[in-house]
Amino acid sequence: MPDTESRVNAPQPTHWTPRIILPPLPGHPVHSALRDAACQRWCDAIELLNTMRRLDPAAPDSAAKVELMAPKLVTLLSEFNSLLEWSLGEREPLTEEKAGEVASMMVKDGYPGPVALDFARRLQRRPRKRPADKRRPAIAALELQLATPHQWTWKDLAKQTYGCQHAARCKCGELLRREVGHVKRFLVRMSIPFPEATPRK
Repeated sequence: MPDTESRVNAPQPTHWTPRIILPPLPGHPVHSALRDAACQRWCDAIELLNTMRRLDPAAPDSAAKVELMAPKLVTLLSEFNSLLEWSLGEREPLTEEKAGEVASMMVKDGYPGPVALDFARRLQRRPRKRPADKRRPAIAALELQLATPHQWTWKDLAKQTYGCQHAARCKCGELLRREVGHVKRFLVRMSIPFPEATPRK
């Protein structure tokens, strides 16, 4: 077990501020909510990790506490990654080499080895989520509804977001309605309060 001095002098996790990289987008409440939630997951992960690092390794229950907290840390990092995909678009899975680099950087920054490896493995998987070409129009449609409630039909929203030019009986509006439902369910699953209507200037 490392002594107290070595724990104090050990590298601390990088506590960069995601909101500098992911600032809110005026007039886009759904995207802003997704970004805020991603930033909060990152900050919560750093806070939890620092709590783990402050534990006295000589205490008999330290190992048990770390074991209990590690899954929560992995979940926060996984949700952070998922929220970024929804806000910024889908990413390609990382190669094994790149994932190894991520794990190495995380360990260097102070993350426990098993947590870093688990997160890196997740980055190698192809996300099992809605394709980006369906997700983006759905978020755009929901934001249009919030900006001008009660003024859009699903057909009109499909024209605006999909560029639909089909006949009146096409299914684009119904498909868009379903995709917007996926967005709403994702917000609920991530415990994100539903954005309030914010008219665009």
